[in-house]
Amino acid sequence: MFTQEYLRAQAVSRLLAARDERAEQPCTDGPAGESIAELAARAAAEAAPTTVTVVLRRFDPPAFARAALEAVSGYPEALRGDWFRAYTRTVFLSGDPDNLRRRFAFHHVSGDGAMAWTLPGERGEQTSLRRLLQLFPDSPLPALPGRQPVVEATDAEGPTSDGETRLDLATSGVTRAGYLVHLHHVLAEAALTGRLKNASGLVLRHLPQLDPADGPYTMLRAAVAEPSAAGGRLRAFAGLTGAPGTGAGEQGP
Repeated sequence: MFTQEYLRAQAVSRLLAARDERAEQPCTDGPAGESIAELAARAAAEAAPTTVTVVLRRFDPPAFARAALEAVSGYPEALRGDWFRAYTRTVFLSGDPDNLRRRFAFHHVSGDGAMAWTLPGERGEQTSLRRLLQLFPDSPLPALPGRQPVVEATDAEGPTSDGETRLDLATSGVTRAGYLVHLHHVLAEAALTGRLKNASGLVLRHLPQLDPADGPYTMLRAAVAEPSAAGGRLRAFAGLTGAPGTGAGEQGP
């Protein structure tokens, strides 16, 4: 299993990146011994109030992953930096995008009209949408297949291809809303940092828990397992295999 020290190093490294203080190697202690919660709060306070709102008609992980990659890959370069520094903050709402297109200008709507993304922007710009709709239900996660292809691997891999990339997601004790947060965060950062540009395919793999033996991972999402609990114990919620790209987060103990 991943040690708390290693998971903290990954979390601190990403938080420092949000503050433009990323080092080549992850830092295990953090500035002045701050806790993960303190670092996260300070990074959020210092970042521009940039967020993305996603409207979902249904829970469909592969379709959601495909649409998320399409949406994020199409974001203008001028908006990407602020959103990355804001830790790719995203709000998920329950609704039918087809019924909202006349009132709201979405940046991207999935082909079947079931999912829609706004551009990264000031939180106030999306207030009307959030007042109209409810948050996506934080209900128990249903049983999911062990593997779900998102982008099928191509038959002919060129000399620069990294092959199939796998995104492992922890499912034990995770809610639907929590699952979407972890999945979207990793996919968004993978798109922003170019981690998937040479991948010939992408597959989701669902596991009760993530373990170093399941990797190696070039990106690992570590977050507080139970925010309300004392001690702030971290858990690995998602791990991406493949080329490292420009971000931090390598396989460790």
